[in-house]
Amino acid sequence: MDGIYISGGLNMITDKQMKALVELTQQKATRDKYRGRTTWVRRWLFLHLLIGAKLSVKDITQLRICDVHLNCSVNYIKSFKGTQIIIDSALASHIREYIQIKQVRGEPVDSHDYLLTPSVDGRPYTRMSIYKLYHGTLKNAGIQRMKFNDFLMSITEVQRLSD
Repeated sequence: MDGIYISGGLNMITDKQMKALVELTQQKATRDKYRGRTTWVRRWLFLHLLIGAKLSVKDITQLRICDVHLNCSVNYIKSFKGTQIIIDSALASHIREYIQIKQVRGEPVDSHDYLLTPSVDGRPYTRMSIYKLYHGTLKNAGIQRMKFNDFLMSITEVQRLSD
């Protein structure tokens, strides 16, 4: 079903736009990884956590390495509220790879450190830095300006329709 999802009058992202967004983010992340940069590597993990684990922005910004359990019979993430969210093997592999990249770059990777940080200093993302990350990602994907909350709501709506 490809179309704009309307929920309460909000401008929603289409399946086609979401697919383009994911593909572009993956491609740019792969390019950045081989060039020794992490801008798109971080953006891709953020998007993958958002759509793959259905984590909230707050969960992602507060996610610490100790909250990610990858060496269990079932891989899961402990959310900000303490809920265990089962993740698939693709997302688990992606997180493992990202932690390795952080380690190689000399970024903090102790269990108490934040998983996703905007820079090497280890401080977590702020709401504003997530907003900038989001706008940069959508702009590169050629998606019209969309309010951040509309984008988050549309991801939830697309996931609900695909479940």
